[in-house]
Amino acid sequence: MKKTHGILPLLCLAISAAGQGLTDNKNNSNAILLNGSAITINVTEPTIQADVQKAGLFRGSRNNGYIAGLSLSGKNESGVAGLFKSGELVPAARLTALAGVTFTNNADKSRELEREQLRLRETSARERLYQLALVKDQLRKGKQDTTAVHRLIVELTETELKPVLVLEAAAAESYGKVGFYKSTAYLFGGMSAKSFTRFTGYDRVNLLNGFATESFKGGFAGIGINQQYRNLLFGATFAYRAEDNQSLLSLRSFSYQQTTTLNNQSLTETATVKAWSGNYATLHYLAVNLDMIIDVALGHPAKPEQARNYIFINPYARIITASSRKELLPNNSNVGVGLYLFNNRSVVLGGIYAELPDIGNNIGQIAAGPPPGYRKLSVGLLTRFSLQSFLKLADL
Repeated sequence: MKKTHGILPLLCLAISAAGQGLTDNKNNSNAILLNGSAITINVTEPTIQADVQKAGLFRGSRNNGYIAGLSLSGKNESGVAGLFKSGELVPAARLTALAGVTFTNNADKSRELEREQLRLRETSARERLYQLALVKDQLRKGKQDTTAVHRLIVELTETELKPVLVLEAAAAESYGKVGFYKSTAYLFGGMSAKSFTRFTGYDRVNLLNGFATESFKGGFAGIGINQQYRNLLFGATFAYRAEDNQSLLSLRSFSYQQTTTLNNQSLTETATVKAWSGNYATLHYLAVNLDMIIDVALGHPAKPEQARNYIFINPYARIITASSRKELLPNNSNVGVGLYLFNNRSVVLGGIYAELPDIGNNIGQIAAGPPPGYRKLSVGLLTRFSLQSFLKLADL
């Protein structure tokens, strides 16, 4: 079947190149785009995001069109539930806008619809032949004349069943030769902001002066390409990002205690302060996202109107290169794979992904981070709610 992917900006605030896509990963980034509106909750990375995208055709063209999208995301370090608590700050947010063009051979769903209609005609003809065969058998058992029924069977076979079988064979051959393909190119950009508490060092006069609130504002811009052929989808994004290295700092908890003495009495106040500790700096780098999705249909329903299950297999790579501060954020690469399940009537997509970060252990060499190898493997869960069925969202 044809899958026409426009753009659905998927939002979050981790290090990513575009922030919109059909599936997800640890850093909430994907290079393969889709068309529609959706709300996404990443259970592992506490992120909630809302997306809307529009796809259309150029005037006078059936094959070429435009894509445009807007996305907004928020992330709370304390968890997804914190996003909904009254008065609680959402420390990270991002806005992304994008626009582009798409080109396709317009091998649309009419081919598959034609095959479904032919299968229904074949089923109907075979059922009628079966009923006539039962009638003929009953007449034969009653020693009655079966000539009229036999004539109907021959006529039905010659005029309905055989022509349908010929058309089905021709449609199958044609469908196999003409595969749907689609190419998409787009530009994207946006801005990000976040706020967090950082430990700057011990102040000899007032220990609380050793904590500062960092308010970072960054930006990004890049290009993306998508290529689809039948049930295979490929995507890549290349983006320049102005970011910081907050994600590589260590989160520490400090217990603060102050005692006040008055008239032989003392009152002790205690508080816990959580802050990020380490060498903090702003920087810029080139982020590259590479994705492939294999769309697999699970089983064949007995009737076209019945629900059909699909699974997406999504191997991917995330690359950071040309870092301006390699001593703080070295060039590094992550690889992973995701599995996502939905059906053509569902408005919910669920999946799981596993990711191996920093496969070259470049980050681990400059900080006491996770050990190399499988012990760094992270596993995440994703739930995505669409305002329409995911069959339409992915245009399967």
